[in-house]
Amino acid sequence: AGGHVLGLLVFDNVALAGEAAGSAARWVAEWAEERHGRAMERNERNEAEEEDETRRERRREEREAMETKHLRLGAALEQFIFLTDVANSALTFLHLTHIWYLLGLRLGLVDAVIALNLHASASATARKVFERHRLCRLAGELHDKFVDANPVEIKKAAAQEDVCCICLGKLSVDVKRLGCGHLLHASCLREVIERAGSIESARCPLCRSRALDGARPPAPTDP
Repeated sequence: AGGHVLGLLVFDNVALAGEAAGSAARWVAEWAEERHGRAMERNERNEAEEEDETRRERRREEREAMETKHLRLGAALEQFIFLTDVANSALTFLHLTHIWYLLGLRLGLVDAVIALNLHASASATARKVFERHRLCRLAGELHDKFVDANPVEIKKAAAQEDVCCICLGKLSVDVKRLGCGHLLHASCLREVIERAGSIESARCPLCRSRALDGARPPAPTDP
């Protein structure tokens, strides 16, 4: 009996720690996003004030490095939040199973409540795993079906002061070219595809042509 009580107490502490870790990671993600936005705005102002082209180019390189670092941090935090959520759901499922074991199966109202909570916990965990799998598969499809914008296109967009039509951010890092030639951030293109329901039905937000039309030529096949 003492071991079961200790298990219940340990679960409470671990569950609180897991929820705190997930909340802290979400707060860090929001803080990093705000800090990154301010840093990018400051860098753009400094670039606009520079008169020497070499210094302007250096500012652009700094901005690209900042954007790359921010994307890596965001991906790491997203992965940590996902793992924390799944771990918390799994712990909740085990905790309810443990309580059911201690109470014994009596086929009463308490058993029905525990069974419903077990089903809800398992369903929530499955939804999170399936959603994560869907996002990873979509990221792979984006990489396979849309080419990265080359340095010439990115420099041309910077010279014309073009921005991503979804987030209105500078087109400097992690930029994809649609079949029509318009450029979008990969994360913004993913949002467009999610709203459309599939990668085949997604359309360019600017010209409304199908995003896949001419996006990437088919890979050559061996004779």
